Amino acid sequence: MALQQVNSDLYATVRSKENENGAYAPYLEIVSMDATPPVTTVHLNGSTEPSVFYKEPVKLEFTAEDQPGGWGVKRTEVRMGDGEWSTVSRSVYAESEGAYTIEYRSIDKAGNAEPKKSVSFTIDQTAPNIQATVTETVYRTDAFHAAIEATDALSGLGAVTVKLDGMAMGQKIALEPYDLSFGDHWIEVKAVDVAGNEAVRHYRFLVTTDLRHLEEAIRLGSEKGWIHHQGTANSLLVKINRIENTEDGKTTLNALNAKENEVRALSGKKIDDTFAQALLEDIAYLKSLYAES
Repeated sequence: MALQQVNSDLYATVRSKENENGAYAPYLEIVSMDATPPVTTVHLNGSTEPSVFYKEPVKLEFTAEDQPGGWGVKRTEVRMGDGEWSTVSRSVYAESEGAYTIEYRSIDKAGNAEPKKSVSFTIDQTAPNIQATVTETVYRTDAFHAAIEATDALSGLGAVTVKLDGMAMGQKIALEPYDLSFGDHWIEVKAVDVAGNEAVRHYRFLVTTDLRHLEEAIRLGSEKGWIHHQGTANSLLVKINRIENTEDGKTTLNALNAKENEVRALSGKKIDDTFAQALLEDIAYLKSLYAES
């Protein structure tokens, strides 16, 4: 049957329907004119204010409403990229990592098509990548350097925190000789991307010394002025060299005891108090190694 306009607001159409006897009888139906397209709202994981990045699959729920008195919504369509429009009942899921742009529109029963809309977002389910260069064994007389780098391919880095033995540090750690105590130390690196994925890495290194580096300590003290007289430094170096050439562990331990007493006697006089304490810690550490052997 032809649809004919009654006036600017109404249409009349002749339809037919089956009666109780199984025959079809015509009837006149007058309906309101509808020239306004429906309006579609999309919720991403329950929110009408979508995020740019997600770390979990995204559920897109579409709700379409026609104008009051309109003919009603016929269908809602979506498409991705250059694909074809497809009808959706209510929800669409995006599950894989990557960037998405999803276009959508609704069409009412009068044939009015809503101008297309779009929503864009990225799913990032991969934690940042952390790389660090950390020397596993560090001598106490050496400077310590560690470089930490974090990258994220999709949403980008949100924050990077670095801690050395629980203390906050930068991504480039640079410490002077004698800044670290003997024993194990830990660097913790935590990187969080914009989507909220988190990566944590731990790096262990050992601070130690040996007789050769005890010599290095004396030379360092002389260069820094912590040993006040070059003659004192030379005397200490000669005695440490003799200890190095000792093959017997007990003799070495006795020589270290004598060296310990000498440094105590020179502390505050010919050796700076703070550096003398550092040397005493070196000697005590070496004594513990030889006592165990």
